[in-house]
Amino acid sequence: MPAAFVQMYCRIAAHKFFFFCDPHRRGKACIKKILLSNCLQELMELHQETEEEVTDTEQAENWFSLTSAQRICDMFLALDKDMNGTLSKQELREYADGTLTDIFIERVFDEHVWCGKIGGGNAREMDFESFLDFVLALENKDAPEG
Repeated sequence: MPAAFVQMYCRIAAHKFFFFCDPHRRGKACIKKILLSNCLQELMELHQETEEEVTDTEQAENWFSLTSAQRICDMFLALDKDMNGTLSKQELREYADGTLTDIFIERVFDEHVWCGKIGGGNAREMDFESFLDFVLALENKDAPEG
């Protein structure tokens, strides 16, 4: 893993644990819940996969793989056309090749994007943490947390 990417990888990996193990968004996760979570099992799969041959597709499907983390970062950077570190509604419309409806994006912003979340600037734009929540929710629609 490139040294410059380690901090971003840790943010992405930790975010999944908190997404599933801290549903009330208190910033706390019970150790017992983490140990019993599917997240930990998914992370541990990476250790098993290093001993076996694994396809790129299988690597990309594991949230904790380097391939997946880079995919998420690249996706965010590609959507952030003005390169201000946040996504506007217009920029988010390009997610999944523009398949999301305007009303869906409006609801996402109404429920999960707060005005001035980042120090009063970039009002009504989605930061990277909210984008991770968004991606996790879409990729885990069948889970209660999603």
